[in-house]
Amino acid sequence: MKFQYLVVALAATMTTGGCASITMGTESNLYVEIPNCTEPVECTATNKKGTWEFTGPGNVTFRKSDDALHIVCKDGEGLARRTVKPTKNEMVWGNVLFGGIIGGGVDANTDAHWETPESVNLYRETCRGKAVS
Repeated sequence: MKFQYLVVALAATMTTGGCASITMGTESNLYVEIPNCTEPVECTATNKKGTWEFTGPGNVTFRKSDDALHIVCKDGEGLARRTVKPTKNEMVWGNVLFGGIIGGGVDANTDAHWETPESVNLYRETCRGKAVS
C-alpha cells in the first residue's frame, strides 16, 4: 500500500514541472527610464540568454538569466550604460519544499526563479548633441 502512494507521489512530482517556471515564466519585462533626456535612443539589452534591441526610454522584454542584464544605449558619440543584477525570487524555496529535486531542476534550467526590478534609470551624457547633467 505504501508503495502505491510512493508511485503516485513520484508521478505527480514529475508532471508538475518547476514552480517558478509555471507561475512566473521565463521572460521578464523592464522599463528603462531616462530622466535627464526624453529624446528616443537606440538601446540593446544583453545577458547570456541573448540580445534584445529596444528604444529608450521604453520597455524591453528579455529571457531571464542568472547573468546580469547589460543595457547599452548609443548616444551620438557616447554610450549610456547600466547593469541590472538579478535576484532569486522567493518561489525557489517553495519549489524546494513542494517540487523537490525535479521542480528545482526545471527552474534552475530555465532560470525562471530570477527576477529584476520593474524599472531602472539610465542617465545619458548627451541629449541632442549637447551635454546634460
